[in-house]
Amino acid sequence: MAMVLALPSLAIAILYLFLYVPDLRRRSRDRKGPRPAMPALYAEYYETLGLPKTASAAEIRDAYQELAQRYGPDLNPGDKSAEERLQRVHEAYRILSDPMAR
Repeated sequence: MAMVLALPSLAIAILYLFLYVPDLRRRSRDRKGPRPAMPALYAEYYETLGLPKTASAAEIRDAYQELAQRYGPDLNPGDKSAEERLQRVHEAYRILSDPMAR
């Protein structure tokens, strides 16, 4: 009885592999190729923090902490330009602190 039930599920598994796995291989092959150059947006993040593109994670963290303290709401109450600058600094740090996004 168990052998009879195993044959249809084996046939379904083979059919699945035949139909879908080559498609997955083709999609992964299409994605390979030269990596795109660093977008200008990432360069802007480094400029926002005042760092070179070769900055380490510790340098990024230190620059963020310094700028967050400088443009924070405690030192600049009600200053809209400082608030916008702090948002840009925070976004730059969020992107650059993630090793996968860098």
